Amino acid sequence: NDDIVGYIGLVRDVTKEIQYQQEMEYLSFHDQLTGFKNRHSFERVQMELTNPDKLPLCIMSIDLNNLKTINDTYGHAQGDRAIKKSADLLKSVIEDREYLFRMGGDEFLVFIPNSKDTDAEMMKKELSALTDKETTDKHISLAVGYHIVKNPIEKLHEEIAKADEWMYHNKRNDKTDSNK
Repeated sequence: NDDIVGYIGLVRDVTKEIQYQQEMEYLSFHDQLTGFKNRHSFERVQMELTNPDKLPLCIMSIDLNNLKTINDTYGHAQGDRAIKKSADLLKSVIEDREYLFRMGGDEFLVFIPNSKDTDAEMMKKELSALTDKETTDKHISLAVGYHIVKNPIEKLHEEIAKADEWMYHNKRNDKTDSNK
């Protein structure tokens, strides 16, 4: 006579599956060693970075000097420690970490919206001072280059290349200075 006599239900705890899914999603967009956003995450926010309301946009290219030598001489565990220490130094200088990326190996990219040349130069000097002062590990040395984008961006990769060019220029100068 169509009366409901009872209900049968099945309950399953999916907490672990959800946590696993969230962890996998996090790892797909973040570097496991440093916690910084990774290259995949960078690819997702490129268009956001070209928005005119971000101008002037500071692009900082940062490279850990001599990582290959550290790895070859002291082992990859020491190389990983050098990368982590470098990341910690960057975190202490860069307040807005929304656009802080480890692009791979010893290469970092930082985008700082609405910044000036003086802001970038101050951050570069502060990073250099921290590297010299606070690192007991003399293996940590960073090459930093930056470029300030003031006009609307057509090709972000070309603007990044300008920051890279200054970083490599500074890297060469550091090697020349250390040979004296």
